[in-house]
Amino acid sequence: MTRSGRVYRALVRICSRGLREEYGDDMAAAFDAMVAEHRAAGQSLPLMRAWARALADLLFVVPRERLDQARQLPARGRTPLEARLQDFRFAVRGLGRQPMFTLVAVLTVAIDFELT
Repeated sequence: MTRSGRVYRALVRICSRGLREEYGDDMAAAFDAMVAEHRAAGQSLPLMRAWARALADLLFVVPRERLDQARQLPARGRTPLEARLQDFRFAVRGLGRQPMFTLVAVLTVAIDFELT
């Protein structure tokens, strides 16, 4: 196994378990074949393009897969996304109940952003 193959397999580990178990070996085999093809032809620029394509593919697939997985998991009768929205609403209501604290917090963050 080449170093590129080992690195790609390590990157595939960020995918969800279901995706890895179902498609991980096929993804790694396809990547290895693509790398071997470019190396046999002695092409370095297409090899870099292959890496860029593989990384872009992982950057688009992994978040979508994780989001789909999160939507399917119930958390006390609601999805994690609904739970986060409820937490956000609770925080906004709490900030509305204490306007001075909200003002100080917003000014602190604004000053911090201005200084950086």
